[in-house]
Amino acid sequence: MNAARPTQPIRAGSSSTNVYAHLTATLEGAGIGLLPDFVADQHSGFVSVLDQQFAHSATFWVVLRHESLHNPAVATIYQGLQDYASGDPSSFGGGSHIFSQ
Repeated sequence: MNAARPTQPIRAGSSSTNVYAHLTATLEGAGIGLLPDFVADQHSGFVSVLDQQFAHSATFWVVLRHESLHNPAVATIYQGLQDYASGDPSSFGGGSHIFSQ
């Protein structure tokens, strides 16, 4: 018998694509939560584990109407996101955060 192999298949007790559903379940004690920094950083009781050994990359899409780029606020945010995605994230002052106050 291989000790590393579970004897029963592991299956999720709940499933959601909503990060706030994961947050709520974690806060209610449903188990271990895999949460993004921008959510977990808001809760002092959470402990980051494997932060130096684990990284998860993700693809995000910016979806907008072309006409929206005529709005200076939208154009500025869009350009900032493009700059962030192609440059040094630390130049935005927040490390892993795009904008900070």
